[in-house]
Amino acid sequence: MPGVGVVVNDAARAREVLMDGEAFRKDGPGSPGDLWTPVLGPSVLLNMEGEAHRALRRRLSELFTPSYSQALCERVLSEPLAGLADRLQRGAIVDLVDTMRLMAGAVISEVIGLDVGTGDDAEREWRRLFEQGERIVSMVSLRTRRLSPSQAEEARSVLDPLGDIAAKAYAAGDESTVMGRMRALGLSGAEARGAAGAFFLTG
Repeated sequence: MPGVGVVVNDAARAREVLMDGEAFRKDGPGSPGDLWTPVLGPSVLLNMEGEAHRALRRRLSELFTPSYSQALCERVLSEPLAGLADRLQRGAIVDLVDTMRLMAGAVISEVIGLDVGTGDDAEREWRRLFEQGERIVSMVSLRTRRLSPSQAEEARSVLDPLGDIAAKAYAAGDESTVMGRMRALGLSGAEARGAAGAFFLTG
């Protein structure tokens, strides 16, 4: 594709590319590292290669086990899913896109350790979180290789306060929280903060 690059639509070939850390690095010019390191720091998997990447991936693999992920989603999503079920059973019109925004915001709030309260207050905060994420992600297109200084500054203005919240949850060390579990798994404060930013953006 002119101006973009080569599109790979064969699963086996795509996997070869993703697994080839030499020819297709995540920390070279025009890579995800060029794009996100100025915003998230140097240790967030998507901008790492080699042994450092493997070591962090091993530690993070213990974070979201199937049982923990299921329990987290059941705890966080039970209220919004009950509300959705009630509206559907009453025959109400439901905006599923908006519902997914709310649920993504709810899970990310839990992951980074943000206490948003309940009811309408929580929904407002979940929407605000999702909108903040969209502000950052909308800066990136298929052709984006690097954020401009003003874009990076805007992204940091969103992510830094969330990183502060995640850092407090990490320092508290409560292993029922994602950030507390990162501390227990041996991640440094900087690694946990970077991971929280990456979780926020992917969420």
